[in-house]
Amino acid sequence: GEQIELSAGDYFYINYFRGKEHLKTRETTKLLYVSTEPIFHHISEVIKDFMTMINHVEEKDYYTHSNGRRVKEYATKIASKMGIIGDRFERLMYAALFHDIGKIKLDDTIINGTEAPTNDEWSEIHKHPIYGREIIDRSLLRSIGEIVEQHHERLDGSGYPYGIKGDHILLEARIIAVID
Repeated sequence: GEQIELSAGDYFYINYFRGKEHLKTRETTKLLYVSTEPIFHHISEVIKDFMTMINHVEEKDYYTHSNGRRVKEYATKIASKMGIIGDRFERLMYAALFHDIGKIKLDDTIINGTEAPTNDEWSEIHKHPIYGREIIDRSLLRSIGEIVEQHHERLDGSGYPYGIKGDHILLEARIIAVID
């Protein structure tokens, strides 16, 4: 039969599978995930819903137009150069894409106001990483919630929402912060 060789992070699907398949790994495999069609569609629907939210945020805020896609593109390039692979690479990719999803909870006047934000508005803007984690944590992508929550933290502790410093900030969040 036909042999297909996959590398870490690759995936494949079989539609209308009716026979037997034999899977053989050449090295120790951490995770081999087999999904049914309903589960595959559920995962696809969650990602589609998040994309709808991100598109809505980016439509409201010209500053962030296509920002998630650009941050994802650069994050994946940096991760590849750093040797980040597998689950960690995938989490970074999704976190980069959805890092600003919490802005969906911000009032439109804050996002696209023509004047500089007031102190109260800045306070609300600084909550969007928390809102993002709340949204993400209610989904099957909950493993990226902490990355999303930390994407505005800074090494010197001057970031938000918590003022976390140095190595207490996840590497993935640091990568997104630099790109963003």
